[in-house]
Amino acid sequence: FMVMLLDKGLASPKSLTNDEPAAKDDFIAGNAAFTSNWTFQYGLMNDPSVSKVVGDGKMGLLPVSKDVLGKYPYETASVSGFQGAAILANSKNKEAAWKYVRFITSPIVQRAYLTEMPVWTSVQTSAYAKTMDPVMDVKAKQIASVHHRPKVPPYPEVSSILQRYIHSALTGKMEPKAALDKAKTEIEAVMGL
Repeated sequence: FMVMLLDKGLASPKSLTNDEPAAKDDFIAGNAAFTSNWTFQYGLMNDPSVSKVVGDGKMGLLPVSKDVLGKYPYETASVSGFQGAAILANSKNKEAAWKYVRFITSPIVQRAYLTEMPVWTSVQTSAYAKTMDPVMDVKAKQIASVHHRPKVPPYPEVSSILQRYIHSALTGKMEPKAALDKAKTEIEAVMGL
């Protein structure tokens, strides 16, 4: 599917070399139809000091196929990229650290920083959040359909293998099936399967 998007000109060849900042720059310059970033991207596309598409863009949901839509209770899908707060095991101030984590993740602080997606449904659905962020309903619907990355200990290695072989297929260095078969073999070896 991804190779077909490139072959038919439905995806930019720049997608093979662009990282997220470059993709963001193309989008706010008006050179891309869409991008898959949202919280910070939405603010940038509406900032006249950096964007050429102010007022032209809208935030929307990533659609799922009708096959998925028929089997699951969601109309969109996303992968989590959540930021987390952690306390080191050898911290000398664990109690104070936990108090800080509870404070920064509290509804009152989440409400004060709506430039980031609040984790509390009560904040997401509040009249205040909807007034301050006109696309909060879209964001809330998207986050309700989040799928978490696989919980496998060697996830960074698995992700790297997939990236390498998918890129090989997208650049025409390998046929898609051969690339995915090779990725599967390497992932199974990494995971001891």
